[in-house]
Amino acid sequence: ASETAEASIAHAAVGDYVTATDLLAWTRAHRRADGSYFTGLVHPQRETFPPNETSAYTGAAIILAADVASGASNAADVFCFVDRG
Repeated sequence: ASETAEASIAHAAVGDYVTATDLLAWTRAHRRADGSYFTGLVHPQRETFPPNETSAYTGAAIILAADVASGASNAADVFCFVDRG
């Protein structure tokens, strides 16, 4: 999930917000009921990997990606190099 979020940030950084938001949406499958995020999923089985592991890093990457894709805060400009128009 963190790598997907990082790819979302990269797409937003070059102005491809459609792909950025699509990638960010894919991370929802990693979210647990308590709001934390599984570190990874193995496909096609959709098993968590490492088993049942969550990480603050994954959650942080998703939060950053959501901010960059939406431009919700001034901090989004740290990663985004194009004018949002």
